[in-house]
Amino acid sequence: MATRLIGTDDANPRLPALVVAATQGTTSADLAAGNILDTLATWTSPIASGITIGSGTVAAAYLRHGPLVHGWFRFVLAAGSAITGAVTINLPVTAQPPTYGPTFGTGMAVDGGVAGYPLVAVQVSTTTATIYAVTTSATYATRASLSATVPFTWAATDELSVEIKYLAA
Repeated sequence: MATRLIGTDDANPRLPALVVAATQGTTSADLAAGNILDTLATWTSPIASGITIGSGTVAAAYLRHGPLVHGWFRFVLAAGSAITGAVTINLPVTAQPPTYGPTFGTGMAVDGGVAGYPLVAVQVSTTTATIYAVTTSATYATRASLSATVPFTWAATDELSVEIKYLAA
């Protein structure tokens, strides 16, 4: 088995370095079909709703190894940026319908680099996921829709990031 290290994206150093194991038996048909990627691929058009980009920055990438898709999404607010309501993202690759529960990702909302609040990504369909804040306002932790004021009042330099893992259709 050969192992190859894939480094971080210099423009987005928060995207983690990955180690991908390429096993013997991977066929040229797998490679031609795009079923095996051993480099980070650009996740095009990740935002479905709930975000106004303005001058903010979006970084999104994914890795596919066989049916496993591992994606990273990060949005840093700047002038004219906003969280306008429930945040829904487009998945980089069509997913299988959820069979073991729809939560398939976690993340963090960072308030100006001072405080972080946990997030969960919930699969809504085979092509989208909604990002929720985790709240402890009740006896047990629950999820709450993101908004202009949840989990805090969003402003420039605030950050929303999520990492997802799922099986492709």
